[in-house]
Amino acid sequence: EGYDYFLNIDQDVIPPRDIIERLLIHNEKIVTGIYFNPWKREGRERILATVWVCPPNKPDKMVAVKEEIIAGNNFIKVDSCGSGCLLIHRSVLEKIKFRCDPKEGPGVDDVFFCMDAKKSGFKIYADTSAKCKHMLIGRTWSWDDMLAGKA
Repeated sequence: EGYDYFLNIDQDVIPPRDIIERLLIHNEKIVTGIYFNPWKREGRERILATVWVCPPNKPDKMVAVKEEIIAGNNFIKVDSCGSGCLLIHRSVLEKIKFRCDPKEGPGVDDVFFCMDAKKSGFKIYADTSAKCKHMLIGRTWSWDDMLAGKA
């Protein structure tokens, strides 16, 4: 329909009322708002923001963005993000398709989208002032079950 951007908001993510303005103001091709998910690592569950970066000394390893950065009102470059609150410019959508490929390892469509966007030369940003609520209580599935094909 001739739109410049696509804003994806998952059905269980509640953004701030001015989410469009907050994300558009940066004039970037890919910008995510912040929402949180439970993550299990080493037998421990934590609630983390769905944004990750690669440490300079380990470019193939993703780590969660530090909580003190998420807590502020920062605009940061990230290497991967969830798609639950994601603004994408038309030029990106014309090059990158959403996909999921179990042969390439565990992941869902947002992980592959970020990988493909970076390979195509796009940068991914996060606006930590755009914090969303995420309806986590009463969820009848887990990410572990989904990745294992059980959900």
